[in-house]
Amino acid sequence: MLNGSAVLNPSMTRILNMTNMTTTNTTPHYTVYQAYHLGLLVISVLIILSNSFAITIYCRHKAIRKNLNNILLCSLAVSDLLTGLIYLPVLVIVERSDFRGKHQWLLTLQRYHFMFGNLCGFSTVFHIIALTIDKYVAVLYPFKKINLSTRWLYRKILASLWTTALFFALIPLFWYFKDEGSQSWYKKFHVYGIFQLVIFFGLSLLTLMYCYLRMFAKIHNQDCEGSLTGRVQRRERTDRKTISVFLCFFVVFVIGWFPWFLFTLDNNMLRAPLEVKDFLVTLRFAGAFLNPAIYAFLKNDYRQAISSDLAKLCSKPAKMEPIELNLKTTNQ
Repeated sequence: MLNGSAVLNPSMTRILNMTNMTTTNTTPHYTVYQAYHLGLLVISVLIILSNSFAITIYCRHKAIRKNLNNILLCSLAVSDLLTGLIYLPVLVIVERSDFRGKHQWLLTLQRYHFMFGNLCGFSTVFHIIALTIDKYVAVLYPFKKINLSTRWLYRKILASLWTTALFFALIPLFWYFKDEGSQSWYKKFHVYGIFQLVIFFGLSLLTLMYCYLRMFAKIHNQDCEGSLTGRVQRRERTDRKTISVFLCFFVVFVIGWFPWFLFTLDNNMLRAPLEVKDFLVTLRFAGAFLNPAIYAFLKNDYRQAISSDLAKLCSKPAKMEPIELNLKTTNQ
């Protein structure tokens, strides 16, 4: 019997196949699964390294923390870090385990693991929306943004993001452990999948597109006026660069999530080639290690902080050379 998360997660369809392989003992296919899981672990390591680096930069530099917008970026990094630190390693453990007989606790682990993955996914979507709306207000209503920019407000936004993501992630608890495998049980998961597609992709996509179009239109109109002061021109260039960073988030979001949602709602999912599932799973989690790379190298304050750390790191050996020379002269 296929568990519920396989309805929504292409990767989880491997659980049934892995169990079947223990009886058929098809070594070539098992080697393919080993390579697939090794790939997931590599992605997990990349996610951990990139997001740990981004969080470290945030904690080390006061100038980064002073920009309240970066609080949302740090929280996004925490969300992505949970994906690499917990979700993907447990996914490999679950998929490589035998669900038959005495190991029923694995089924319970898999169910909560599915909801934990939803929590990470939903929180990532909410963070991208919050970052975009924050920049939208800054570009279109700069004076209002100044009045609203308080640390207390951003903490309130973060609490709302995580609470809402947790609520939606735990919705399957209402039916997950009741009538497992029945027709109504599968139907509820299918409705939940449609809900995810409409709310967390469709509505989010429309919101992000509206914000980006309005922001680019505003900047374009300012360019056409041609009567901007030097200070306003500098702010406009900064806004344009920041919008480009968040636009990269948007592109990664669409590329990673759109095929995923369409594929998971297809009834022919189980008959799809394993290569297709592997590609979608890789695409889905690529954003978790690309997000910190995007703002670390494209966002000015992060790039300056990284350059400052690299300069300090490179200058340390140079400072040690005169000391070594002085020691040699005294010995002589």
